[in-house]
Amino acid sequence: MVTKYRAFLKPIEGRQNYLNQLAGQGYRLLSSGGVQQRFQKTADTDFHYTVQYIGHMTNRERLNYCDFIHDLGYKTFFAPLNIGKLSWGNVRLRPYNQGRTTIATDPGMINKEILIIESKGPKEIPAFSENEGLGKDLKRRMRPAIYLMLVALVMLVIGILVYFGILRSWWQWTYWSYRPFDPMIWPWLAVAGILFICSGWRMIQIKSLIKRISN
Repeated sequence: MVTKYRAFLKPIEGRQNYLNQLAGQGYRLLSSGGVQQRFQKTADTDFHYTVQYIGHMTNRERLNYCDFIHDLGYKTFFAPLNIGKLSWGNVRLRPYNQGRTTIATDPGMINKEILIIESKGPKEIPAFSENEGLGKDLKRRMRPAIYLMLVALVMLVIGILVYFGILRSWWQWTYWSYRPFDPMIWPWLAVAGILFICSGWRMIQIKSLIKRISN
């Protein structure tokens, strides 16, 4: 078994390209995590990995989808995508999702937002690479980035209001009236700025991919 560590700025496309690059060298996936990937070195290079975002699915939908994939003779793995969420123990709030998936619970819906499909042959599975399906998937993946940008904007507005003392009376009844917020202002603004830049960059990447498959 070989363990490799890799952080993905592009959690879907970047992971897929990375896995297929290693597949060409005979590394077959055993398990996948946020940054840790475990492989088995083989002489076989005749397999391909397709990576999909399934964080919008309920646990039942995920299980049914995976059963369908297994019936086609493919293997599946899961990886986490922890972005744009609020959590309380084994419950996570995902406001950017729709319906029942706005609240994710464990097991099944937490740390399994990314699906990895292993198929025989060095090429993509046609059914999982059609432009229409990819377009819908990209639009779903845009929602967490938009949500994260909104959170960053709210944080920036709060930080600016506090820094300049604007409408400070609004904060008298809050937590900050008991523990002053002023010493935290620069770390707060720094975190908000990083979130804003990361979410904006992610939105640009996804829009570029949508435009590419539309042409």
